[in-house]
Amino acid sequence: MHYPQGGFQSNGNGTALWTDEENQKRLVALWTEIARRYKNEPAIAALDILNEPVVPEKSSIEETFAQWQNLAQKTADSIRSVNTNHLIMVERLNAYKNLDTGVSNWNNNMNGDMNFFLINDINTAYEFHVYDPFVFTHQNASWVESSRGVFSVYPDEANGMNKEYLEESFAKYLPFGKNNNVPVYLGEFGVITYGFQEDRGGDRWIKDALDICRRHNINFNYHTYHEEAFGLYMNAAHHYPDKLNTALYNAFKEAL
Repeated sequence: MHYPQGGFQSNGNGTALWTDEENQKRLVALWTEIARRYKNEPAIAALDILNEPVVPEKSSIEETFAQWQNLAQKTADSIRSVNTNHLIMVERLNAYKNLDTGVSNWNNNMNGDMNFFLINDINTAYEFHVYDPFVFTHQNASWVESSRGVFSVYPDEANGMNKEYLEESFAKYLPFGKNNNVPVYLGEFGVITYGFQEDRGGDRWIKDALDICRRHNINFNYHTYHEEAFGLYMNAAHHYPDKLNTALYNAFKEAL
């Protein structure tokens, strides 16, 4: 669910999901109906209930996290009332936002657990995303003010952007799963199209990332299949040969 009632979460603009209880009720009701309709559908692997949540800042870290933890639990409980077949995915808290200043805190370890938390459900996986180093994976991204017109390469030994750095970025999320005996899942990783141009190293980043996933036994989903910015096919639909990101395709083919 990338765009729930209350607004798109990733950039911190969807605060109405958290400030208006009616939006949360509608989200829970929607997931319940999706879960009911597709409860016997084997083509569905899992139900990922909210993408990259950004909540309002509260007076304590516990209260801040409780907003997402409580909504995740309510949604999971409602899903389980109609569907016990499918895996549920709960993403770590992406960030929190001060509603007075408009400033978001993107610290990925605010609670000492890489922003993960547990819910009460025996068939849940806990999801994380990796786009490190952001200056490389999101170079010249139109929606990131600091990235517009800025390009970089990988690896960049002078700035410490290499495979060792990348491995640390992936591996730091794994102890939560081991410590709590729950599965963790890499739900998104990738490089913007510009990173594959002019030998900037998008293919090298992908090969390193896939090797790290293989060695650490990380299950993953690349972001994404169809999309202009990050897609294997750089269009909204259909497998048009001229829209294929050939460098990305070849990187996957060689690595796997």
